[in-house]
Amino acid sequence: FLLKGQNYNFSFRSKDVIHSAYFSHFRAQMNTVPGMTTYFKLQPIYSTKEMQEKMDDEDFEYILMCNKICGGSHYNMKMAVKVLEPEAFLNWQKTKTTYDGSPWLQFDSAEEEAELLEKYQAISASVDEK
Repeated sequence: FLLKGQNYNFSFRSKDVIHSAYFSHFRAQMNTVPGMTTYFKLQPIYSTKEMQEKMDDEDFEYILMCNKICGGSHYNMKMAVKVLEPEAFLNWQKTKTTYDGSPWLQFDSAEEEAELLEKYQAISASVDEK
């Protein structure tokens, strides 16, 4: 899950063969080479919901996949990536837990939660109308 408008730095590494991390809708691709770490940055400017509307396709999903024929499991190397608006992103974060089962995101007050949502809204608004 990604927050619309947030800048992300991805790092990749491979243990076995050359792979290629490919986000087709973000126009981003990076080879992963055994023994080294490779990087790229991206900033999603449309939420998944906005892209579903834009593409007139309610089943649209952003996909991260391997773009190299890298072995017998190559066909299975893909995952859906959701880009969420601020409120949905915050609600998703509130469902996450740590390894011991405690909430990953905890607030001491409603104001504290509102402040974080406001920050997320500012991040997301930074890409609106581009």
